[in-house]
Amino acid sequence: VKIYSFGPRIAGQATPKVDIAILQSKLNEKYKLWKPIAIADSALFIKAIVNKEGALGTLEIESGRESDFTKKVLEFIRSEVSSWWPANTGRRVMYQATFFVRLDKDDSITFSVL
Repeated sequence: VKIYSFGPRIAGQATPKVDIAILQSKLNEKYKLWKPIAIADSALFIKAIVNKEGALGTLEIESGRESDFTKKVLEFIRSEVSSWWPANTGRRVMYQATFFVRLDKDDSITFSVL
């Protein structure tokens, strides 16, 4: 499992309150438990709004078809990446977070918070 993030907090951008190494380990273990699983698309873009208080709103599939794999990824994001540092722009504002999830040919998962 490969996880990419933009690292430290960036002005104007909300960032998850999560240790990437822990998240990577959890995602890897969960994916092993999911297999075999029906996959409609190997790449997904999922978006959600991070509100002023740092809570992740409703997840929406922006690109990719719904499948058992998609449902498991949505459940994972809801449970593991639900708390965020709000966007830091001198005032708290809502921020749209985009997740990119791809099942790679080597059976690993790429997970990015854009």
